[in-house]
Amino acid sequence: MEFWTLLIFLAVAVPASVYDVIKMRIPIFLVAGGIIAYIIFYAFWFDFKFVYFLRECVWGVTGTVLVLIIARLLTGGGLGWGDVIFGVFSSLFIGYPLFCFISLTVSALTGLIFFLLFYLTRRSKNSNGVVIRHSFAFPYIPFMSAGTLITYFLLWINWLHF
Repeated sequence: MEFWTLLIFLAVAVPASVYDVIKMRIPIFLVAGGIIAYIIFYAFWFDFKFVYFLRECVWGVTGTVLVLIIARLLTGGGLGWGDVIFGVFSSLFIGYPLFCFISLTVSALTGLIFFLLFYLTRRSKNSNGVVIRHSFAFPYIPFMSAGTLITYFLLWINWLHF
């Protein structure tokens, strides 16, 4: 089962990340298709355990959406609705609420490290020798994908065992 869920995640996350880097937009239809694929896959795979897993996924998705909406409000819309929808997709992949929170934390940290490295290395000086730092927007889907995959890997090697 883990192979198929990972395959679905990679089939959506990799093209969505590349598209987000190139166009600074999220392919909503691709991500929505991934969400539908997960729901159908879990419905047929889990049988009687589906209700229990669905309940856990609902809590994980709800927590993720709340955190991302708060982040959207705090960033003045810098975090788009496509990022929130991708958060739903990645929460369905991870499943349980605690692991969804860990995934969000890891994705925020990877994005922060990238931002700091980019911010510190991108300097330019004007004619007076004053350092000018450019503000920039950056795609967040690659960092959400990385955070989700790192969390999945930590679960897979049993480093996160609760």
